[in-house]
Amino acid sequence: MEDYSVANDGYPVSFTTPLEIDVTEDPKFRLKVAVRAELKPGTPFQVSLDEAIQCAERHMFIQNKDGTKDENPTPTVRDWVNILRWEMGTYWATTPTKHYHLRSDNVIHFTHEHYRRSGELLAEGLAIRLLEERLKIKRQHFYFYRSGDVRPDFAVNLKGKRKLATILGNQRIGLECRSRKGQDSLNKKDTKDIEKKKKKSGFTYVLIAYCFYGKGKHRSGTLRTRIHLADPNGDDTLPVTEDDLGAIAVQHYLGVVSRIGLWKFRDHLLKAGRAYSRMQRFADTIPDDMPGYASKLPHGDREYRGRWFSSLVRFAFSPCRTAAEKQNLQAIVRHRWEQRDYGTIYYMGLDRSVFSMIARNDWHSLSGFSGQTVSETSENGFTALGSDGVIRHEFRLHPDSEWFDQVRRQLSTALGS
Repeated sequence: MEDYSVANDGYPVSFTTPLEIDVTEDPKFRLKVAVRAELKPGTPFQVSLDEAIQCAERHMFIQNKDGTKDENPTPTVRDWVNILRWEMGTYWATTPTKHYHLRSDNVIHFTHEHYRRSGELLAEGLAIRLLEERLKIKRQHFYFYRSGDVRPDFAVNLKGKRKLATILGNQRIGLECRSRKGQDSLNKKDTKDIEKKKKKSGFTYVLIAYCFYGKGKHRSGTLRTRIHLADPNGDDTLPVTEDDLGAIAVQHYLGVVSRIGLWKFRDHLLKAGRAYSRMQRFADTIPDDMPGYASKLPHGDREYRGRWFSSLVRFAFSPCRTAAEKQNLQAIVRHRWEQRDYGTIYYMGLDRSVFSMIARNDWHSLSGFSGQTVSETSENGFTALGSDGVIRHEFRLHPDSEWFDQVRRQLSTALGS
């Protein structure tokens, strides 16, 4: 994509290239029979790194504290994803064989925390995509819970210390995702840490999904790079209630609409979330009409509403310290336009029907919503659809695009012409 490229000889694959990653089961901590049948250890999982990286967006919540209700946060979201792409391309190396290998790259290296953070987020994304695909767990059923003994490995400062959990069937389960240098099975330290976390978090059933990395194989013949699954003596947990499912859905979509920048729905979900946390009844509803800045995007038989921005327009509005800098910037923008280098469009939106559910407080339907999971890539860009109804659409702008005239008008404003 524009404004981002991988400059690492050890990283020859594209982020959107589908890769086969082995899936294994720990020989000491076998999965439950029903879960094993669905997760299919032994069957490689096809996924792109970009699909996993995009999952890290859930760590972002846009507050919009200054009260500017038309502020567009999508450039910030894209910057966050590009930072992770850069870290993956800088601190890690790949081997694009039939079976994908991942190893830490010591050529460019600051501290172990740099590659560890990107590795942890990648491991979390791979786990979410595997469970979403094979266990059919909806994206809005993954959620954060508080845990007192877990050190946050993420750049975004979450409120409190949080870990990831999910809903499997009608039960809550903990989900332990970690990035680890390749090993045959879970070591003693990992299993002890997990038992401690189970006691402190209140989960009796914690599913382990580690991303092991390294080039080549172990003596046992097991590939070093793989998704490794384990169930350390998991027991059934208490079933979730309708209120539990509603609260989890509210938490998920609160983050989603904050990243899209549809503030009316964000504020409504904030109120609903506070009511849930205080165990209070929440009866307020809002009209489901869209603000003028919400852009429509049809895809297949569905309609999405969201926000977009042009990379070239954003560049044209870059701050300049002097008049000479501004003139130089404008000259570059005009040259690019004359050369038909129109930049890229990034769009992030949500299924129109989801906004209606939010507006009328239909938390049951919100929790049960099931969107199509699709990842489409071409030379022009990509489109990614999530099971929660979120769409991400990034492509190179061309004159036939519906956004072309709007971009031209915005550039005219930026250039003062």
